[in-house]
Formats: sequence, C-alpha cells, structure tokens
Amino acid sequence: MSKDNRQAIIDVATQLMTEKGIENTSLADIAREADISKGTLYYYYSSRSDLIFDIAEQHIDNLTAYLTAWFDQSAQQYAPQELLKNIFEALLRAELRGKLHLYLVQQAVVDDATLKERFKAKYASWRQMLEERLSLVMGEQSSLSALASIIIAVIDGLLIQSILGVEEIDLDEIARWLAYLADT
Repeated sequence: MSKDNRQAIIDVATQLMTEKGIENTSLADIAREADISKGTLYYYYSSRSDLIFDIAEQHIDNLTAYLTAWFDQSAQQYAPQELLKNIFEALLRAELRGKLHLYLVQQAVVDDATLKERFKAKYASWRQMLEERLSLVMGEQSSLSALASIIIAVIDGLLIQSILGVEEIDLDEIARWLAYLADT
C-alpha cells in the first residue's frame, strides 16, 4: 500500500467532504475526483466509514501537532491574554480545517460511535496538552483543568460562529475574560 496514494485519496476526500458535506460525498465521487478507479479506491478503503475515520484521525493529529508546536514556540513570549487571543485567531484563520472539524464532530455525534470515541479521547488529550502548556505560562494552579476545558469549548463555539459568518467576535475581550477568570 502506497502511503502517497492513501494520502492523495485523503486529500481529495477531505476537500470534497468539506465542500459537499460528508453525507453528500460518495466513494465514487472521490474516485472520480482523485482520477483513480473505484477498484483502486476500494483497495485502500472498503467503506466510506473507514475513509472518514482516517480523515478524522489525520485531522485531529494535525490539529494537535499544530497547537502543541505553536504553544511550545510562543508560550514564553506572551502574557496569558495575548496567548489565548493568538490561539483563537490562528484556529479561526484555518477555515477549511474548521469546517472539516465541525463536519466530523457532527458525523461522530449523529452517526458514528467509533468516531465519537476517537473525538472523546482526543478532546481529553487536548485538555491535558492545554493544561501542561498553560502551566508554563501561568504556573501550577488548580483551575487549569477547568480553564483548558473552557478554552476548548470556546474554540468550538468560535468555529461555529465563524463558519456561520457571525460578525463582531471580539477575540481581545474573550481572551481578556478568560485570562481574568484563570487569574482569580
């Protein structure tokens, strides 16, 4: 199995699912867009669920790696409020990633128990990563677990608002309040 072929399929499927939605994207659509036969696609992915699972896995791993690397590079440079604002801005700029994330979460909640379990595990991992990174900036505090959970919830909420086109999201004010809550 070629890793390049698998990645090309994932890339095409990600683009189509983001544009058309997961439920409106068939394996035939993906094969056609990837310029491969259905048989070749079925060699790599015997079901749409398997492909969605790999897309979700890659998406979650990429997002985790991005957040971890960004935090590691930036944590000592910023005050908590600035750090939070920069995280929010960076994630909201990645519109394609945000749309895919929401599609995959919807699929996990509505229709795919395996994907749901993967997301639950990744959210726990993100919370732990945020707690560790926040402790570098804010020191050890008992409230870091709660703050990490709030940040993840805010990120998901901001993604939804951004994709819907809600205007006037004041990231400075949101970050200021979160930093204030963490400090109290």
